[in-house]
Parts: sequence; C-alpha cells; structure tokens
Amino acid sequence: MNKRLRFSIILPVLLLAFLAVMAYVGLDLLRAGHSLRYYSTLAGGLVLIALIYWRLRKKEMAARAKTDDEAQYGPYPQDMGKK
Repeated sequence: MNKRLRFSIILPVLLLAFLAVMAYVGLDLLRAGHSLRYYSTLAGGLVLIALIYWRLRKKEMAARAKTDDEAQYGPYPQDMGKK
C-alpha cells in the first residue's frame, strides 16, 4: 500500500506547528493584558490555515480527477500536441 502524505496535509500541519510556537512566544501579550489581540491573532491564523487546507485539497482533487479521466478515456485533445 503506497500511501504518501499530500501537500494539503503537510503544509497546514507545518503552519499549525508555527502557530503553536507563535502562541507560546506571544504569551507575554496575554500576561500584559492584551487578550483580545492575542486571541484574535490566533483565531485569524486558524482561519487562514483552514482556508489554505480547503484550497489545496480542492486543487488536489481536481488534479486527481483529471488523471483519473485520462486513465479511463485517454489524454484530452488539447494535450495531444504538447510534448
């Protein structure tokens, strides 16, 4: 079974790790009483990571659908002239 990690999984995991480090480093903001800034930064980061994940997943699904179609029906006519 050849399972490889997809880019839509690797990049969000790396970004989540970065966000965790950023949250730890930013604890001084929370201790200083800037809780709104601290939590809004973390929430914004989570929203951006989720959007990146969904966009990459959609892109990978489209690429997989194209290769599945080519495997079933052959290459598309516009791809025939390309080398």
